[in-house]
Amino acid sequence: MASVAHGQTTHAPTLEIAAGYQSLQRDDPPAERGWFVSAARPLGEHFSVTGEFGTVAYRDAVPEYVDEGRLYTYLAGVRYAFPVARVKPFVQVLAGAATGEVQQELLSSGVTASSFARTRHFGALQAGGGMDVRITRRIAARVAANAFTRYAGGVSLTRFRFTTGVVFGIGNP
Repeated sequence: MASVAHGQTTHAPTLEIAAGYQSLQRDDPPAERGWFVSAARPLGEHFSVTGEFGTVAYRDAVPEYVDEGRLYTYLAGVRYAFPVARVKPFVQVLAGAATGEVQQELLSSGVTASSFARTRHFGALQAGGGMDVRITRRIAARVAANAFTRYAGGVSLTRFRFTTGVVFGIGNP
């Protein structure tokens, strides 16, 4: 997370842990909201290997119908950062798996008349970028935007994903 002035060496952390809030766009409101946690191991000043776990959920209810779901993501990939002073913009590509759970209920006079639940597993790809803004030597604020795509049965679905969180730098080279 430290920048390098001409002629100086870097004291970047050996591991970066980030955690925060995420929102995943849906075709119809409400958006899916939740959290993420990631770890990145720098492989020099610009490249990192990174892994991320996250979950988002939604609940849509009207008097005669309840629709709720949750999506879990398990991703790993590479990040390229180009630090400038206190700001570190980055681009990244992560791939892995996702698990989606959906439960729907049809209500009649407030009582469940019928219900349906399903769990599906998907391939997942997430590409995008963001920036970390250094607050202290070991803490930064992160904001990022990605295209999140899930694949299953020859069909893909791409959604916009927004994240914001805190990055903690651990260790020295």
